Amino acid sequence: MVFFSSLGLVIVGMTYAIVVGFGIAQVGLDKPIIDPTLAVMEAITLVSAPLIVILLAAVSGLASPERKVFGVLALTFGAIMAGLTSAVHFVTLTAGRQMNFTTLDWPSTLYSVELLAWDVFLGLALVFAAPAVTGRGQAPVPAGLFLQRVFFVCLALLDQWWGIWLFSESESLVMV
Repeated sequence: MVFFSSLGLVIVGMTYAIVVGFGIAQVGLDKPIIDPTLAVMEAITLVSAPLIVILLAAVSGLASPERKVFGVLALTFGAIMAGLTSAVHFVTLTAGRQMNFTTLDWPSTLYSVELLAWDVFLGLALVFAAPAVTGRGQAPVPAGLFLQRVFFVCLALLDQWWGIWLFSESESLVMV
């Protein structure tokens, strides 16, 4: 399961990067990405959410008995993240299109929920996944990769809370 869910996430991530690149080529960096490219990005995000949960379930299943609690916590926070982001993108793809609003405009209630999902709950999932996959005889590489992502999640949180990064409140961002 780890291999197939990881492979699925790599394929989804590459597809997402290509679609984002196409969207930026269409509108440039000064304007937000629009439909139909934005709708494709949202659909890809809906595909990625369950793949993340499957990967974290597999990580939890591989954890040694003394580290199983970390795997369960990672899976729990990953499932919360997947549920929140799926709800945001489903609402945006359905009712959002009818009501002419988008998730990516800041400030926005749905965008705040999206940040909570990806920056807080995915960050917590990865913090707990790292110790679930380390131990005697296991390589530290997976834990290092999880913790590297946590670093970038923390940067994203700092950006949103204090505006210390690259974007102002009036700009729109592209979230995974």
